[in-house]
Amino acid sequence: MIWVGFCSLRKTRNQEPIDSDDLILYHLPIMDLCFTPTCKRFIKKQTSPFQLAIQDEVDEVRSSPEIGESKKGDLAGYRIHKFTLRKQLYLMAYRIQEDSILFCMIGTHENFYRDLKKYLMSEV
Repeated sequence: MIWVGFCSLRKTRNQEPIDSDDLILYHLPIMDLCFTPTCKRFIKKQTSPFQLAIQDEVDEVRSSPEIGESKKGDLAGYRIHKFTLRKQLYLMAYRIQEDSILFCMIGTHENFYRDLKKYLMSEV
């Protein structure tokens, strides 16, 4: 566990300086991020603004890993997080492991599930 940050509580009646007793520390588990070579290659090919948008989505998944839709069948154990950028729907496939998140693939919706299944079959 890593201490992420703190939140200060200020007394409402008299605006006195914040005392150390008024601080509440939150600790949240920070999960390690792992990217497959396919995912890294996709991110590297994109423009800088798009890379920043992907980083925002990765941070969102990192803060709440259960945000993605859980899949069944061939893709059991994987989650898909959907996001739009410039009116285009993108999907991000990831798997939650013990203390890390493995990002497998990012791409547009067109043929995404077919390509993901093909990638997972070639990985085995």
